[in-house]
Amino acid sequence: MTTHDWAAAAAAGYQAGRPLDLLFDYDGTLAPIAAHPALAALAPATRDALVALAALPRTTVGVVSGRSLNSVRTLVGLPGLRYAGSGGMHLDTGGGEVVDPALAAFDDIADALVTALAVPVRWFPGAWVERKPGCLSVHYRQLSPLKAACFVEEARDTLAELAPDCPPLRVREVTRALEVALAGAWTKGDAVARMAGGRESLVVYAGDGANDEEAVAAVNARGGLTIGVGPEAPEAARVRVADQVAFKAGLFRLAESLCGAPVLGFPHAGGMATGHAILQGAR
Repeated sequence: MTTHDWAAAAAAGYQAGRPLDLLFDYDGTLAPIAAHPALAALAPATRDALVALAALPRTTVGVVSGRSLNSVRTLVGLPGLRYAGSGGMHLDTGGGEVVDPALAAFDDIADALVTALAVPVRWFPGAWVERKPGCLSVHYRQLSPLKAACFVEEARDTLAELAPDCPPLRVREVTRALEVALAGAWTKGDAVARMAGGRESLVVYAGDGANDEEAVAAVNARGGLTIGVGPEAPEAARVRVADQVAFKAGLFRLAESLCGAPVLGFPHAGGMATGHAILQGAR
């Protein structure tokens, strides 16, 4: 894993004539991790950069999230982008929605899972279960590290006890939460395969957690650029940036390079500028 300038590499590919597919995770990548998911707002400068990049010819911009499709579309709030929610199980590809059949199958057992998880949640105030189409997020971001470790163990044990009467589950730790879905359900890797263009496209993917692993693998397999954001990013990412702020600095450099953005709100050699970015000259 390197720290080279992924934005310069993406710009060079586009300027050489390749279509550009820019696909990004939301929480921890485009937006900071917040105390509650509802508070993870997209900064105006980031939204402006996405608008400018999406307006370029030969360019697709998409957001691939563990959130529900409706949630991520609402938070980003930009028509013309492609979206994937529920960890890749529910897609809006611009030509209609595509749904993994496993989504409905999981919803048939979701009530039982939520009921069982209510026990460890009661033992650890500050933890909660978020039900989404096709999956659950079991949040513990408000717990101390020691309590979080104990909660994860209790939650995993609770789910394991359901195994004889439940279809096989995929349970993994993501950013300060457990993600619970059916084993074999679509992942962000499946979403990337459906959202990206042809083999000639240069695909760029950035994500910060374990549920980005399949997307990173899929993009690596087709020779794209993969950016791991922060300390918990997939090890297979070809580029590593320290945190979400560093990733946004690269995003702004890419927008400035390709869209002729003015300096306000964008990073320069001296570091990150402040203020609301207003992109002009997008083409």
